[in-house]
Amino acid sequence: MVAKGQDIQYDIHMLKEPTIHQIEQLLKSFRLQGGSDAEINAIAQDIVRDFRPETITPIEKVFTKEQHPSIKKITRFKKSKKKPIRHTINNIWHHWYVKYPVILVSTFMIIFIITNLPLYFAKTQHLSYRKEPTQAPVTKKSVVAKSAPLEPGETIPSTPTLVVPKINVTAPIVFINSADEAQIQTGLQSGVVHYFQTAEPGKVGNSFITGHSSNYWWDKGSYNYVFANLDKLEIGDQAKIFYQGNKYLYQVASKKIVEATEMSVLNQTIKPTLTLMTCTPPGTSWKRLIVSFDQISPEYISEPIKITPSSAPTKSPTTTTTTLPKSDSNTFIDFIGKLLGI
Repeated sequence: MVAKGQDIQYDIHMLKEPTIHQIEQLLKSFRLQGGSDAEINAIAQDIVRDFRPETITPIEKVFTKEQHPSIKKITRFKKSKKKPIRHTINNIWHHWYVKYPVILVSTFMIIFIITNLPLYFAKTQHLSYRKEPTQAPVTKKSVVAKSAPLEPGETIPSTPTLVVPKINVTAPIVFINSADEAQIQTGLQSGVVHYFQTAEPGKVGNSFITGHSSNYWWDKGSYNYVFANLDKLEIGDQAKIFYQGNKYLYQVASKKIVEATEMSVLNQTIKPTLTLMTCTPPGTSWKRLIVSFDQISPEYISEPIKITPSSAPTKSPTTTTTTLPKSDSNTFIDFIGKLLGI
């Protein structure tokens, strides 16, 4: 038999059956010269008939046998590429420098998702956009009035409480008399933590409060995701604090992300302000999300008066720490971050 348009042939009277390699080379050459699948099928059928007349095997079975490595090559050579994209992806996947990095990244993502599973439920919680009506009381001195007016039916909790209506946050405020990280982490199990040596709510200065954006779901505490949606606050959104029988209403003035070493966010101010902080991105402690509020009720009216020690703003905290407190304790993610130099 002579292949199409060329001198490639085989003698049906050959005394010795051709080897797999010879068949492979024959079919390869025939394909390179433009031979069709139908013609290749006919050649293969002839080979089987001439050398094994007692076993006439359908051509589709000849090319699906896996007993010899070269059969696989002939099979791949013979088959037309009906799914070129899938074929290309399969070829790429079999390279070790593609397969193993993908497996490593996939493993990392699975561990991250498992360790932060409740975070995704917290991020999907309903947001409330209701703003509280404000009524600025008349003040006669350059001091903060006693309390903001209460809404109809509103009562003041017996313990210090932070409320952020838009992100459905109502959490106790835990006052820690130390900048020690371990004590802060313990306090975060019971609510949000007021940072040591910052202004008390309602007083002149910066009242600094931190809370979890995420945490290991098996760690004890009911406030592991209290600030999971803090990033959704925008300028003009409100928060309120109930403290020592009074209510203080605040409004977002700015929002930013800073490095963990940016200690200037603890600096005190010359008017009553509130700062809420959490770790970002959620599930890590790489950076800090800072949301700053101005107190809008009771209104603070500044008049030139003589500053005395009792009326001076609270000083900036004097601590030996060089980083802001963590609000996430996912040590696995922190370890990966250190490896990547983040």
